[in-house]
Amino acid sequence: MAMAGIRCISAQDAEGRAYLKSEMQLIADSSKRVFFVGATPPAFSRVWMGPYVRQQKESGGNRPAYHREGDTTKVLMYHSHTGEWRAGHVDTTTGQMVTHISTYDGAVVPEHVAAAWRVY
Repeated sequence: MAMAGIRCISAQDAEGRAYLKSEMQLIADSSKRVFFVGATPPAFSRVWMGPYVRQQKESGGNRPAYHREGDTTKVLMYHSHTGEWRAGHVDTTTGQMVTHISTYDGAVVPEHVAAAWRVY
């Protein structure tokens, strides 16, 4: 499907610099703590709900990364190769992320996600 409204801009020109500056400002102005709240299925462990604290490091796509407050093994981060925010933990055997909550949404920060979150 052709999308006439989509175009590619350079980070080197004025429009690209303005776009990057607006994303960086959005991150700078965003909350240092975000919360997962709401009803979940009975079989879903509520240990994934509650506060997540922004870390100094970034996740994919220059977005902030978060750790569950009080439990740094639980992380919330953006995966740029899939366009997905995920909360989960890293399996110590495989080194792979095990996802427990996720959404496909390109929001710069998780509190701006508009798509529904899924639980696993």
